[in-house]
Amino acid sequence: MTVLEAPPPASFDEEHLPGARNPRLDELDALAPVLVPDLDTRVVTYNADCFNSAVAADRLRALGYTDVRKYAGGKQEWIEAGLPVVAAPS
Repeated sequence: MTVLEAPPPASFDEEHLPGARNPRLDELDALAPVLVPDLDTRVVTYNADCFNSAVAADRLRALGYTDVRKYAGGKQEWIEAGLPVVAAPS
Protein backbone atom coordinates (compact mmCIF):
# COMPACT_ATOMS: atom_id res chain seq x y z
CA MET A 1 0.00 0.00 0.00
CA THR A 2 1.15 3.53 -0.75
CA VAL A 3 -0.14 6.50 1.23
CA LEU A 4 -0.15 9.93 -0.42
CA GLU A 5 -0.94 13.20 1.32
CA ALA A 6 -2.28 15.77 -1.07
CA PRO A 7 -0.68 19.23 -0.77
CA PRO A 8 0.13 21.69 0.75
CA PRO A 9 3.75 20.68 1.42
CA ALA A 10 4.12 22.95 4.48
CA SER A 11 1.38 21.01 6.25
CA PHE A 12 3.02 17.73 5.24
CA ASP A 13 6.42 18.87 6.55
CA GLU A 14 4.88 19.85 9.89
CA GLU A 15 3.27 16.44 10.41
CA HIS A 16 2.13 13.53 8.29
CA LEU A 17 1.21 9.89 8.59
CA PRO A 18 4.25 7.62 8.86
CA GLY A 19 5.47 6.48 5.45
CA ALA A 20 3.29 8.94 3.52
CA ARG A 21 4.57 10.62 0.39
CA ASN A 22 3.68 14.16 -0.73
CA PRO A 23 3.56 14.65 -4.49
CA ARG A 24 2.18 18.00 -5.57
CA LEU A 25 -1.02 17.73 -7.57
CA ASP A 26 0.57 19.45 -10.56
CA GLU A 27 3.36 16.82 -10.51
CA LEU A 28 1.17 13.79 -9.87
CA ASP A 29 1.03 12.61 -13.48
CA ALA A 30 4.84 12.47 -13.67
CA LEU A 31 5.50 11.21 -10.14
CA ALA A 32 2.79 8.54 -9.83
CA PRO A 33 4.61 5.99 -12.03
CA VAL A 34 7.79 6.52 -9.98
CA LEU A 35 6.12 6.39 -6.56
CA VAL A 36 3.66 3.63 -7.47
CA PRO A 37 4.86 1.69 -10.52
CA ASP A 38 2.24 -1.08 -10.22
CA LEU A 39 -1.22 0.16 -11.25
CA ASP A 40 -2.82 -2.48 -9.01
CA THR A 41 -1.14 -1.27 -5.81
CA ARG A 42 -3.58 0.05 -3.23
CA VAL A 43 -3.14 3.82 -2.96
CA VAL A 44 -4.73 5.80 -0.15
CA THR A 45 -4.95 9.57 -0.41
CA TYR A 46 -5.62 11.91 2.52
CA ASN A 47 -5.29 15.52 3.53
CA ALA A 48 -6.33 17.88 6.28
CA ASP A 49 -9.43 18.49 4.16
CA CYS A 50 -11.13 16.19 1.70
CA PHE A 51 -10.85 18.36 -1.41
CA ASN A 52 -7.21 17.78 -2.40
CA SER A 53 -7.31 14.11 -1.50
CA ALA A 54 -10.39 13.65 -3.70
CA VAL A 55 -8.68 15.45 -6.59
CA ALA A 56 -5.59 13.25 -6.19
CA ALA A 57 -7.69 10.07 -5.98
CA ASP A 58 -9.66 10.99 -9.09
CA ARG A 59 -6.48 11.79 -10.99
CA LEU A 60 -4.87 8.47 -9.99
CA ARG A 61 -7.94 6.59 -11.21
CA ALA A 62 -7.75 8.49 -14.50
CA LEU A 63 -4.09 7.43 -14.78
CA GLY A 64 -5.18 3.79 -14.55
CA TYR A 65 -4.71 2.94 -10.88
CA THR A 66 -7.26 0.29 -9.96
CA ASP A 67 -7.29 0.36 -6.13
CA VAL A 68 -7.47 3.99 -5.03
CA ARG A 69 -9.11 4.97 -1.75
CA LYS A 70 -9.62 8.33 -0.08
CA TYR A 71 -9.20 8.45 3.69
CA ALA A 72 -12.21 10.65 4.36
CA GLY A 73 -11.31 11.42 7.98
CA GLY A 74 -7.94 12.69 6.89
CA LYS A 75 -5.05 13.78 9.02
CA GLN A 76 -7.26 15.39 11.67
CA GLU A 77 -9.16 12.17 12.41
CA TRP A 78 -5.86 10.25 12.52
CA ILE A 79 -4.40 12.69 15.06
CA GLU A 80 -7.58 12.80 17.16
CA ALA A 81 -7.45 8.99 17.38
CA GLY A 82 -4.00 9.34 19.00
CA LEU A 83 -2.21 7.65 16.10
CA PRO A 84 1.39 8.60 15.31
CA VAL A 85 2.50 11.36 12.98
CA VAL A 86 5.99 12.32 11.92
CA ALA A 87 7.63 15.56 10.79
CA ALA A 88 9.86 16.00 7.79
CA PRO A 89 13.55 16.21 8.70
CA SER A 90 14.81 19.78 9.06
